[in-house]
Amino acid sequence: MQVAGIALSALGVLLVVSKGSLSGLTTGKFGSIGDFLILLSAPNWAVFTILSRRGLQQHPATWMMFYAMGLRLAFFNGAALYWTWDR
Repeated sequence: MQVAGIALSALGVLLVVSKGSLSGLTTGKFGSIGDFLILLSAPNWAVFTILSRRGLQQHPATWMMFYAMGLRLAFFNGAALYWTWDR
């Protein structure tokens, strides 16, 4: 049932992104860059959920989100400093 639910939700995301025409995905006629980002966010969230499962068993959810968001903040600030440093 879980696999069927995942497949159904993936189909729903594809339908939203393709504006109801799945044939547009095979011909390369895709929506905007935002549609592509939405399509990528579904598997990204699935991977995050799977990888954080063990940590959520050992720590409260608020601390896990604090750690995850803190790491993202440090990574993206570091990347921004790298690209803007002395340019």
